[in-house]
Amino acid sequence: SSENLSQLSENLQDIVGLAQANVTALPLCEASVDALVTDLPFGKQFGSVEENEVLYPLAVGEFRRVLKSTGRLVLLTNAENSPRLRAALTISPGGFQIKCVRRLALGFMEAYIFFAVLAPPADQKEGGDGEGKATATPTATTTAT
Repeated sequence: SSENLSQLSENLQDIVGLAQANVTALPLCEASVDALVTDLPFGKQFGSVEENEVLYPLAVGEFRRVLKSTGRLVLLTNAENSPRLRAALTISPGGFQIKCVRRLALGFMEAYIFFAVLAPPADQKEGGDGEGKATATPTATTTAT
């Protein structure tokens, strides 16, 4: 919120850029961001789980657009939406490689943190099919303590 942004210390504002924007149309240039960290809507307080079926792939596409080729992505979602997020990250063309998934208790809710990087182009993948399709990297889910 605007209130949260205004509470930042001046030192932090010099190091980190924060903005409030629509996740499907970020006011950022292509390949201009080193890392994105976000708490995606769970569909409880904002939107709905059904709306996330559309929102998550659109958001992931926008993340792909603004991230540099070496960019990193850290996303938080609840257990109910984690399959949607996993699919959005790995199925879309030019998708992401999920490097790590961590399960955690968030109050009375089970949540997941995903760490992902852009998938390398098909011609740079070992044994790639040459058609630019992203393949998911298997990951283990562990409990954060």
